[in-house]
Amino acid sequence: MNRTPWDNERALLGCALLDPSVLADCTATAEDFTRPQHAALWKLIHTLHAEGVGEAMIVEVCARVAQSPVDYDGVSYVAGLPNGIPTIEGVHTYNREVTAHGYRVRAYDALSAAAEALKAGGPVDEVLAGTERRLMDLSLSRAQSLDPWVKLGAAANRVLDRLTREAEHPEERTKSVIPTPWPTLTRMLRGGCRIGEVVVIAGRPGTGKTAAAMQMVAEASNYGGVLVVSLEMRTDALVEREMARAGGVDHTRIAELTLSQADWRNLMMAVNALDAAPVYVMDTPALTIGKIASAVRQKIAKLAAQGVVVRTVMVDYLQLIAAEAQRGRVEETQLLADISKGLVSLAKLAGVAIIAVAQMNRNVE
Repeated sequence: MNRTPWDNERALLGCALLDPSVLADCTATAEDFTRPQHAALWKLIHTLHAEGVGEAMIVEVCARVAQSPVDYDGVSYVAGLPNGIPTIEGVHTYNREVTAHGYRVRAYDALSAAAEALKAGGPVDEVLAGTERRLMDLSLSRAQSLDPWVKLGAAANRVLDRLTREAEHPEERTKSVIPTPWPTLTRMLRGGCRIGEVVVIAGRPGTGKTAAAMQMVAEASNYGGVLVVSLEMRTDALVEREMARAGGVDHTRIAELTLSQADWRNLMMAVNALDAAPVYVMDTPALTIGKIASAVRQKIAKLAAQGVVVRTVMVDYLQLIAAEAQRGRVEETQLLADISKGLVSLAKLAGVAIIAVAQMNRNVE
């Protein structure tokens, strides 16, 4: 027989009333419950448990409910919950179903809000970016709620299996670690830029941060697709630098058009090399972290359909990422903190390594 969301909520509440020790294994929050009365009761049980109430939980809960019966569906309803559970051993199943339904409802609400905003004539890009951000937050929260604890021995066996595969098939390693062009930095990064993590290249203006990041991009393109979010330089200016680097041509001679025949040949060879590399650039300015995440995820999906697996994303640079429209003015430190959290979430959820360029000023000295 199929159980309804309310059935699972009643069963979970009944288990907690009968044996409060099960709360230690429950990840459900009041937000996951469909009925407000069930959510209020779940909060009350947690509050009393934190106060040290144990075996007398149902007595204490009923005493509190009697003071405000409407908020909890009445004393008789609450007292009957433990009698209605199929089996207390099923508490993990009830918890899983309640949390899953809670996330399902919140995802539906986010999409419904987006639909209403679009119907009302809201800005398409802003609505989509906001919805993408909320769904990303839900996805990350959902992943963290699925029992984040891992037995050390189980993790050790998993790591050993991965290392064995990578030792037997070295090409497997690049699925989780992207080497850099410089052996010393690669060693410092424990093998390179890791999938699901963010590497920050920070420096003062004019110290070659973008040039270094683009060299890392060129190296990463040997191991998979690369997306470059260029918030400072136009695509043509960025590519001109890359042509000079790849062709070994002095950039000054390109700017002044004092190129020799050898320079022209080298530039043609550089163009062919760049054309073969799976590197894609977006130079749209003043993007928020939500819009960047949305654009990156969409491009990853499109390239995956073409057989290109994106493993690396480069963002240049952090201070040019705009604040979300609804936030208004924010302190730079808070904005950078929000941006950093967004990039970490994107790296984990999209399964990519992120290279983020950041500009420092003299205040750090």
